[in-house]
Amino acid sequence: MNGQMQPVASLSVMDRVQILAAREFGDAGSMGVAKLAKVSQAAADSLIVGSKPVTDRVLASVARTAQASGHWLLLGEGSMSPEPSLPEDEMRFIQAMRKVDEAGALLMLFVLDFGAVLDAVPREERLRVLAAVRRIAHDAESCQFLSAVLGDGFVNTLRGNLAQAMFQRAVSPEQLMDQPHLFTPMDELLGAFGPERGRSLMNMLAA
Repeated sequence: MNGQMQPVASLSVMDRVQILAAREFGDAGSMGVAKLAKVSQAAADSLIVGSKPVTDRVLASVARTAQASGHWLLLGEGSMSPEPSLPEDEMRFIQAMRKVDEAGALLMLFVLDFGAVLDAVPREERLRVLAAVRRIAHDAESCQFLSAVLGDGFVNTLRGNLAQAMFQRAVSPEQLMDQPHLFTPMDELLGAFGPERGRSLMNMLAA
């Protein structure tokens, strides 16, 4: 060593474990490694001196405790921090949000934050809101046009949030059967301007 830090890629796996131990616990020795890898201090000593191999189980514990990239830990390549993984639906949502106008963005946010919408409307109107959204989610299953316009990811998110909202508020499907129709942003998207146009969810939220 000439006083300069070695490139990270040239370090051993154990060197990288000790870097993380120093970062997380201020101790690159056996105590810090033991805390990081969730092993005894004696086992940590053995790992440091190389009398015990750094197993996959140890690496998994280290990566989980330090929130570090397993790829970096094993090979010394890339970022020390893991890259966020985006599920396909989430990536599609982000791409869609970049393309739509303000009305479309508000519509998607309505679907994603449906519980917050329910909390914002008057208590006596919540069953109508639930009934209206449940009708649209149900119709999307049987109507190819509706499903195509809204998109599978959109409908699935709406359906999941609807089920969660009903469960949290102890509302059964039977309670929604006779609720009058409510005009929602999705009706507007589909051009379904019915006689209920004056009593819309947006009016409730704006009141």
